[in-house]
Amino acid sequence: MVLKRATSSKFSGFANVIQRTIPHRSSLFRPFTPLSFQFLTQLIPSCWQQRMFSSINSVHVPSIATQTVDSFSEINFHKICDSTLEQLGDALSELDSELEDVDINLSQGVLSVNLGPVFSNKTWVINKQTPNRQIWWSSPVSGPRRYEFVGDKNGNGSKKGRSSPLASDWRFSKNSDADLWTDLKSELLHVTKVELTHPDE
Repeated sequence: MVLKRATSSKFSGFANVIQRTIPHRSSLFRPFTPLSFQFLTQLIPSCWQQRMFSSINSVHVPSIATQTVDSFSEINFHKICDSTLEQLGDALSELDSELEDVDINLSQGVLSVNLGPVFSNKTWVINKQTPNRQIWWSSPVSGPRRYEFVGDKNGNGSKKGRSSPLASDWRFSKNSDADLWTDLKSELLHVTKVELTHPDE
């Protein structure tokens, strides 16, 4: 209590000095209560005030990914992802008949394809990422990417009249014109010279 009274007395004395030195009609200082917000802001340089209070003017806007999660139930996400990965696995099976030592594996939401020693064991990994409601991929050609579903969140594809989603309904998060199916098909064609055909096409 002694410290608080001393601090209050100190600021009160300082305030009285300022009031005697500068007229009340000055626009720089107004009548104030010691330790009030106005008093403190008058003591703090304007450049410091901008740094201290800049967060007050900031407004949080939910990201597209956040909005996607809010409108995409986990049950439907797993259903759509599992269907998509299975369709991709079926399409990749063409590589088995055209190439040797190709290893294609789908397990627990992770699809991988290793082209074997002939192609320096180049490997693509495609997996579902539940918290973000995305499909992530790792490619020896283009690196890591994230894809977001643009079709019906209830499990219908983006094309009218189609009951199951295609990998083309997963769009690259940084370029909506790029889709999972086209990117995978294009990269494998470039590396292996084998053109894949999607089971639903």
